[in-house]
Amino acid sequence: MIKVVIVDDEKMIREGLKAIMPWQEMGYEVVATAANGREGVEKFSEHRPDLMIVDIRMPGMDGLELIESVRALGGSTRFLILSGYADFEYAKRAIKLQTDGYLLKPVDEDELQQHLMKLRDILEAEASERLRAAAPKDRDQLFRELLEGTVELSKTDQDELNWTNGRILLLRLSGVSLESGELQAAVKERLVEAVEQEGRGFVFWHQQELVLALRDTYELDQAQQLLQQAIQDSAMDWVASAGRVVKGPCAWPASRADAQALLKEAFRYAGRQIITDGVEPVVPAWLPEEGDVPDNAAALADKVYYAVDAGNTEAAQRMLEGVGWSWYLTGTSEQELKSRLVQATHSIIHRLVQHRPELTREPGDYAPELLHAYRMSHFTDVIACVMQALETVVSRLDQGSSDQQIKRLIDFIHRNYNQQLRLEMLAEVFNYNSAYLGKLFKTKTGEYFNTYLDKVRIEHAKTMLAEGMKVYQVADRVGYLNADYFHTKFKKYVGISPTGYRKL
Repeated sequence: MIKVVIVDDEKMIREGLKAIMPWQEMGYEVVATAANGREGVEKFSEHRPDLMIVDIRMPGMDGLELIESVRALGGSTRFLILSGYADFEYAKRAIKLQTDGYLLKPVDEDELQQHLMKLRDILEAEASERLRAAAPKDRDQLFRELLEGTVELSKTDQDELNWTNGRILLLRLSGVSLESGELQAAVKERLVEAVEQEGRGFVFWHQQELVLALRDTYELDQAQQLLQQAIQDSAMDWVASAGRVVKGPCAWPASRADAQALLKEAFRYAGRQIITDGVEPVVPAWLPEEGDVPDNAAALADKVYYAVDAGNTEAAQRMLEGVGWSWYLTGTSEQELKSRLVQATHSIIHRLVQHRPELTREPGDYAPELLHAYRMSHFTDVIACVMQALETVVSRLDQGSSDQQIKRLIDFIHRNYNQQLRLEMLAEVFNYNSAYLGKLFKTKTGEYFNTYLDKVRIEHAKTMLAEGMKVYQVADRVGYLNADYFHTKFKKYVGISPTGYRKL
């Protein structure tokens, strides 16, 4: 039986889960329940369960802190997350902790049962693998030791392998679903059939990669085609790297070292290909100047927001790609880069929902699309994930004629008058030539852009001054970096100084 511990601060949930599921029929046994995170850790130490079903929000130690504590104690316990909140930050942390499911309360019985059935198959397969690994040294174990350079072949082993020249190819599979273990096993089976049964080499797992030890008669373009055929219907992402051709299995470590070095840089390359020294990494068509690279997610969101609000997804993608790649090239880690891009995109969507009435969905509804980016193995795929979320939003924004565009520009000014707006910048995000946009704006409004912006700012300033705010505070609040300049503009449009107006 697969041992289960249920952790939830609501007794009704704990007892309900025990009662509604046919645990024994599915091969499970609920060995304990816990009312909070600390008690959950105690129950883990006592029972060492195979699966823990954990509520996220609990007083004291929450569910994610519980998971971190259990991970620190060791073991291979699996986790299913329960939450009454479609909470972006919690979901993001749950992904990073490599949980096996994220279910919203009230729990759908069928959905939970599906998760449990899939988990059962995976846990049983893992148990079988552990038993096999505990058996006396087998062929794959010999291959792993050859790859590590920790064994010398006997004359008999050398004759049995019948190996002359060849190379090591490392294949990394990345699944995005609960069935990943099953899919990986299926991929290996196909590769074994295609490679070993035809005498072209050997296929075996080592650490996190599937290793293909290929004879030198097997060309890399053939290997590329082989991998595409073996993985094409699994919906899994993959990337592979190939080391140099070496003589004999005892030289495998040298070829493996080449492949490992290339695989470490896989994030820079496009997926579903074999990386060699001759393959060029992906580089965006545009990179910002050094001084134009924002240093955090919030600054990137400010930079991209205007383009998205204007419906110009091409400009938004260009900025996300260019800035993201600049961060990566200057040493930002892969995980930190993903976090920055996702956080920036989430911030943009949140601001759009706040300011655009035609957007009715809550920001959290987009969380699954954005969180998918954390699972991606390549920079281009991360960008594709965040852009998919943005384009979903942009598609719901009102577009239209030049009159509608000018109306949108005016709305944009009224929402963002306190920012450092420039016609040239807005022309880019609204996809217009700046000179043409300036003329169009003057024709439609009767005012030049800068004059219109000044008047909007001054009207807001009058309200703030009437409320008793100090002049320098008002200047900053309405978008003027210099209080003296604000004083000049205010007197020009109102006829008296800000101080005089404040005293009225």
